[in-house]
Amino acid sequence: MVAQNVLSSENLARNRQAIELINNTLMLGYSVIGKFQEAYFDLATFSCMDYVERIHNALESIKILLSVFPFQPRIETSLGLTLRASLLDFMTIVYWASYDTDQTVSPEESGQNLNNQIEVIASDQIKYTLSYLKNMKEVGYVSAIQYNTCLQNLYKNFDFLFTFNSESNEHELKHKKGISTVKMFHRIKSQPLTSKFALAYDLYMYYSKYEHHGLMTHFMQRENLNQDHDRVIYSIQYILRGYGFLLHFLNDPPDKFETEINQLSIISDEFDKLNVHK
Repeated sequence: MVAQNVLSSENLARNRQAIELINNTLMLGYSVIGKFQEAYFDLATFSCMDYVERIHNALESIKILLSVFPFQPRIETSLGLTLRASLLDFMTIVYWASYDTDQTVSPEESGQNLNNQIEVIASDQIKYTLSYLKNMKEVGYVSAIQYNTCLQNLYKNFDFLFTFNSESNEHELKHKKGISTVKMFHRIKSQPLTSKFALAYDLYMYYSKYEHHGLMTHFMQRENLNQDHDRVIYSIQYILRGYGFLLHFLNDPPDKFETEINQLSIISDEFDKLNVHK
């Protein structure tokens, strides 16, 4: 089949609507981020605030790319890479929500489980940084002094992620094993309140092929342009729902983001109407 490289009139109209709704979301986002204050936050709150900024920044990029997409279809690669990162963010948010809304345990245990899972994901980047520093030291790109300085900075700045082993006289990560996207997928699917969001994994895996060279990638990026556009719209729909999860979590006191939550709900409902996969 020869790929169709022109968007249909229906998809051109959907594209314009999508850009308008994303722009409305960005205006809402400026209000949300403007309410963030410089203060000490627990890890869960800080992480959610950080994800709000990540989604906002991703939507800025997606808006620009969508405006060019009908005329420069090759930028779909850039769209796919941006969407992949945001879909992983969405899966992480919903994975956390599966613990926050777990009704099979007490509220206290639910909160403890949520905080534990947030720590696990926060530790993942530190784990790979430790590995990177060790490798750089082994080949001589980092001196022993520089290596030890970096370690001490990590122990100091992220002390809540480490324990001290008195026998080995070394700091150790509390969580050495990360969480795979497969584990996230199964957890999201298994919980009644999050199950309907599990198919985001399908889109994440599709766009994950864009990150590396491969035979599948070669053919995937030569598919029908209108199918590509449908997939983009479907992905953004999930991202907006993830944004809503974050605002509900951060809405303390209860009226802090009430206006933005209501606005985002309307935007998400309008965006749902653009999805041909309903």
